[in-house]
Amino acid sequence: MATCADPASQAVRPAAPPAGPAGTDGTDGTAGTGGPGEAGSPLTSAAGPSRALHRVPRSLAVLAGYLALAVLIFRAAWAEPGGVLYGESDSVLFAWYLGWIPHALTSGLDPFVTSHLNAPTGTNILWSTPVPLLGLLVAPVTALFGPVVSLNLLLTLAPALSAFTLFRVLLRWLSAPAAALAGLLYGFGPYMIGESYGHLHLTFAVFPPLLLALLDDLVVRGRPPVRTGALLGLAVAAQALISEEILATSALMGGAGLVIAALLHHDVAWARAGALARGLVVCAAVAATLLLWPLAVQFLGPLRVHGNIQPHNVAVSDLLTFVTPTPAQLVAPDIALRHSARFTGNAVEVTGYLGLPLVLVAAAVAIRLRRDPLVALFAPLAVVTAVLSLGGHLHVDGRITGIPLPWLALEDAPVINSALPSRFALYLMMFVGIVVATGLHRAATATRPGARQPGSAPHALHAPHTRHAPHTQRTPHTQLAPHTQRTPRHRAPRRGTAGQETSWRGAGRPGTISAALAGRTGRTRLVMAVLAAVTVVVPLLPRAHVTTAAVTPAFFTGAAVEAVPEGATALVLPYPYPSRTEAMLWQAEAHYRFRLPGCYCTIPGPDGRAVFNAWTDPLNSALVAVEQGRADADAALADPAVRSTFAQLAPEAVILGPTPRRAELSRLMTGIVGTPPKQVDGVELWLLRG
Repeated sequence: MATCADPASQAVRPAAPPAGPAGTDGTDGTAGTGGPGEAGSPLTSAAGPSRALHRVPRSLAVLAGYLALAVLIFRAAWAEPGGVLYGESDSVLFAWYLGWIPHALTSGLDPFVTSHLNAPTGTNILWSTPVPLLGLLVAPVTALFGPVVSLNLLLTLAPALSAFTLFRVLLRWLSAPAAALAGLLYGFGPYMIGESYGHLHLTFAVFPPLLLALLDDLVVRGRPPVRTGALLGLAVAAQALISEEILATSALMGGAGLVIAALLHHDVAWARAGALARGLVVCAAVAATLLLWPLAVQFLGPLRVHGNIQPHNVAVSDLLTFVTPTPAQLVAPDIALRHSARFTGNAVEVTGYLGLPLVLVAAAVAIRLRRDPLVALFAPLAVVTAVLSLGGHLHVDGRITGIPLPWLALEDAPVINSALPSRFALYLMMFVGIVVATGLHRAATATRPGARQPGSAPHALHAPHTRHAPHTQRTPHTQLAPHTQRTPRHRAPRRGTAGQETSWRGAGRPGTISAALAGRTGRTRLVMAVLAAVTVVVPLLPRAHVTTAAVTPAFFTGAAVEAVPEGATALVLPYPYPSRTEAMLWQAEAHYRFRLPGCYCTIPGPDGRAVFNAWTDPLNSALVAVEQGRADADAALADPAVRSTFAQLAPEAVILGPTPRRAELSRLMTGIVGTPPKQVDGVELWLLRG
């Protein structure tokens, strides 16, 4: 998603010095010869080192602010560490994975294919978003405090780190306040708040901003393709080990951004295509090497899934989603909630809400600053993303129309076919946030006559770079005709006038900012811009998260569990399926001592397509029916298939934990086993073999 300037106004640019590594050369946006993001340039003024010393504290202050906000949002988890979950079943699944990956690797077990879930058949967990990289990163926390604390730690860090990553990347072009606003919208918008109900892999979203930075390095800044491609390959591999869905959708949006940039600047697109191709080849080689093992197991190994994992045309954005709040928002009138309740899909997936103020401000900036390089790229990208989020057919106020939409063409595409269109809200908020932040930056810099505008730094958005020996003289070069002689008409703008060709007052007009903008009118517009920023944030304020208690009987965390043989099959009740996952949490807290029949995970069904629970049989059907109150123990015991299925499973232990129908389940298992249980540390235990 590279950004280029209007060729008509940027035909000639002085060569720029090479910038620092991706993500490390941002500034606070202060005006200077180097422009935003050009730290350490030989052309930087004498105050440059002093300014550089102030950038780190400013960035740390922004990070601290994001972290404080995240802790405030997830405060319930830290008031009772290890005792609270967000998202019920999904949270338990991720807690299980966070503990399983380091346990398997340190125990010499296969981390990707295991029968510790869905015993005895097992599961290929790579089809269930196991976040192996995150599991390894928090392994010390898991070992000391348990998987629930690790999960809540990552859920807290995810929005703050995602916001901070975008903030740092945008410092290449925007001032710190503007970049901080974009980071705030990206990291703490409705998408991130909604998906934080258990969807850890979707909230740890540092990759999209990194992709933007690395594509900018590769296509615009002229960084070495091999080095940049290798960094991109590392980022791709890391993201694949967190969320393949975000990797796939980021690639789609990155491709869309490159296409839009090429359409805007087709005269220079071919000149940069070679470097892009070389970088992507290196990226693919690095990523493929690092991902060879997990990808081979996922797509060639046992228990793999065929076809799309989620149904189509359900988790999509309704046309009214963008302006209709949901119960997740603090400001949500009843009339709006009545409409949002009609939207299809799970409530936590209705995350495309932007709010009417944000939509109006973004539209105004997109029109007013349509010639600005950032706006010219990200405004169309926002529209493309919004359309993709609508899914294959248009939904209007909960009604599914027959109107086909572009996503329909992608529903059968490999890999991307399992992505949920509503989750493009992540990119929509990112792009809209960048557009609005650009407007804020332009309003602020319009009050400073000597300040550079975003994209005005010679290297920031426009010309490819040329590397120079440390002490050689740098000569100007032209972007489109590097070998032509410069004429006065081609003279580069002097300091104080550079970058004014896309001023707030008139996008695309050459010349300096008018005196009015530098004076009272400029300050008034700055105040209005700040008020607009506040206005767009208020409707997005989240309501307090709903939590679920994470209660584990003492049996699973104490020495009593050692009565169950290591690696034995233990039937733990209530039987685990998508709506009841306590047994999976208890197994994780017991350090995976036993194998667990049942699951909430992705496994192949009889036809090879994805299902999320163990195949039904007479035993688990009876256990679930009794637990749900649809049958009693006598009815289940009357079916001989229940006993025969139990005999085939041949568990070495049966463990009955706390559940509302515990007495009835105890009576059922006593009838099947033939002996009463022992009461041990909050559970009922049947030991069936030595």
